[in-house]
Amino acid sequence: MVQNSYRKLAEGVWAKPLYCSREVLVVEWRFEPGAKVPEHSHSEFQVTVCRKGRILFKLGGKTVELGSGDYIVIEPGVSHEAMFPEETIVVDLFAPARRQLYDQLCENKDT
Repeated sequence: MVQNSYRKLAEGVWAKPLYCSREVLVVEWRFEPGAKVPEHSHSEFQVTVCRKGRILFKLGGKTVELGSGDYIVIEPGVSHEAMFPEETIVVDLFAPARRQLYDQLCENKDT
């Protein structure tokens, strides 16, 4: 069972799991104005959909801006970071599930 409330993961960063399995993890995020996700990469595919607000992504030396309704696909191993100039709601899909997030957010893990 997935929990129905947000959990604070960092300053200005809140997460709520929408679907948890080892194959796919879907997370809704709430970012406060000025929040940042530092540069990182991971071995999972990531699909990010901006539901409300704006995201400034840095990917491979380029800056990409997403607004409400926009999405981006991030391939495994691609270094990226994100900045949120205003309150922003995002849905991320990770395939397979990012293990660290899965362990943090999913109460009833399937294994």
